[in-house]
Amino acid sequence: APRLDAGVRVDFENFSATRNSLKWGVDFRYGNVDAADTYFTSTDVIRNYGENYIGGLYVWDDFQLVKGRLNITAGLRGTVAGFFNGGYTIEMPSYHIRYLMHYADAEIQDFHWTALTPSLALNMKSASGHSRLYLSWGQGFRPPVLDDMCRATNENYLFRIPNPELKPETIDNFEVGGDFSVFENTNLTFSVYRSFGHDFMYSVCTGDSVDQGFRIIPIAKIQNIGAVEITGAELTLEQQIGRRFVMMAYGAWSQGIITSYDAENIISTYDLNGKYLTGIPDWQAGTTLMWYGEIINAGATWKFQGRRWINDANTYDYLYLNSPYYPAYHTLDLRVGWDINKSWTLALDVQNLMDEVYITRKGLRSPGRFLLGSVKFKL
Repeated sequence: APRLDAGVRVDFENFSATRNSLKWGVDFRYGNVDAADTYFTSTDVIRNYGENYIGGLYVWDDFQLVKGRLNITAGLRGTVAGFFNGGYTIEMPSYHIRYLMHYADAEIQDFHWTALTPSLALNMKSASGHSRLYLSWGQGFRPPVLDDMCRATNENYLFRIPNPELKPETIDNFEVGGDFSVFENTNLTFSVYRSFGHDFMYSVCTGDSVDQGFRIIPIAKIQNIGAVEITGAELTLEQQIGRRFVMMAYGAWSQGIITSYDAENIISTYDLNGKYLTGIPDWQAGTTLMWYGEIINAGATWKFQGRRWINDANTYDYLYLNSPYYPAYHTLDLRVGWDINKSWTLALDVQNLMDEVYITRKGLRSPGRFLLGSVKFKL
């Protein structure tokens, strides 16, 4: 099979008569890829292959300082991860893809990593139990994925080459948030966070370009660039309107900045210190209004996606968009469902009703208006 993903997870929980609630568990995931791009009009066969794993053991304890009102949660996770038996080969290359030979490596070095990541949170509830406030801190660990280490691909107007020397990234996240019952049937949820990433994996232009025959595009590589800071805030409002209507609205702001750029170990033509991260919209917002009838359900969803930086240097893209940003856009979706009986349900979704043209996260043009019908049967 060209790709396999498998995993297992086992969790245990112990409620004692005291104020403690103890949880622990173990998980393991394994993946491999052995894929090939085979061209029937030429001799080219491009293969990428590799295996990876990630597993861990965790323990989590919840202790009630004030029963039902104030509790503290502490956790610790030990993780092992690895990459092995990887390679990227070009067999019988034709003239048009000989440039790929520069990035071929039939025997990529094996790597194995370990990490210990703690977390801590404080939760406070009101006397009524309808409102909550929390403070949290936690560390995260993320190893590289197979495609970043052993596959070249076109992405976001870039030709991204593999980097078999990638290291895992770590992150410290600080967050404060809560949820409140403002009025009857009205709930408000908020969160503010600040994250600090280390050895952050990020797509960086190398300063080189490649002629693919029909276009010349920059070469990029996922690299551990150093340190980043990501700041954001989210606000969500939920409202029950009578017996039939439910309304939800949200807004979010986020910003990512490169704070420490390890230029000595990175191949790039720019100093990225102080540059904003690509792919992160500055603003996001949306609202959904649903009507639940006895048989018919209907709803509408509006979404807004803010602008995103196009390239890592935060410079103008003169070739395609003549702008430093992917432009902001909004979409309107509709849904109608019909519960025929307890077993059968029909539904029709109209996505992007206004046929808005925009650039997706992968740098592709949106598919436009899209209709999807579904039939569900429940035993």
